[in-house]
Amino acid sequence: MIRSDSTGQWFGLDDLIAGAVGAVIGVASQFVSDVVTSAISGSWQFPSWQTYVGAGVGGAIGGVTTLYVDPVVGAAVGAGASTLIGQTLENVTGGQKRSAAEIVMNTVVDATIGAVVSKAVPVKVSGITSGRNSMNAVFKSGLTKLGNKTASKMSIKVVGKGIASGFVANLGLAFGMGVKSFISNSWQSYQKRQTATPTGPLYWCAP
Repeated sequence: MIRSDSTGQWFGLDDLIAGAVGAVIGVASQFVSDVVTSAISGSWQFPSWQTYVGAGVGGAIGGVTTLYVDPVVGAAVGAGASTLIGQTLENVTGGQKRSAAEIVMNTVVDATIGAVVSKAVPVKVSGITSGRNSMNAVFKSGLTKLGNKTASKMSIKVVGKGIASGFVANLGLAFGMGVKSFISNSWQSYQKRQTATPTGPLYWCAP
């Protein structure tokens, strides 16, 4: 055993704030991703409410994961969890039916995209996501103090800095997911056209 929780308070205020901030960032990033998809396709394409619920819950899970591991793992876990939860909700509520294998495959693909994009294309903006006194650094410092019990609360201003810096840091991933959604939607439309059953009157033409 390498860790213990003698007080029974492992999930503390720092986890709650990290999860809440992650949820807001997840929903905002999903919106940006949808805007990117719509801009590329030339028409508004916004997914179901289940997708946004998944983005919020997945963002919260990713936020807490980032607190204990690192942003790349957090992005992978968040992206994968968002897809898993959103598509499972669609199945349960009848929004769209997918097989379990398809959901698992989509989850793995999106988790991989989350990790690769976050690692290969990190968004670094001085004063916001990078720098000693950046918004991200201030937010992380606040979470560390809460976790170490050297602080008992966090101001709304610092929470806002966490949301702003996390949103900017996620822009690359949001853009990547938007492009992926466009490619996926285009492929699905192509497959439907190839397998579509003719409808309406049929006319026979003699040679």
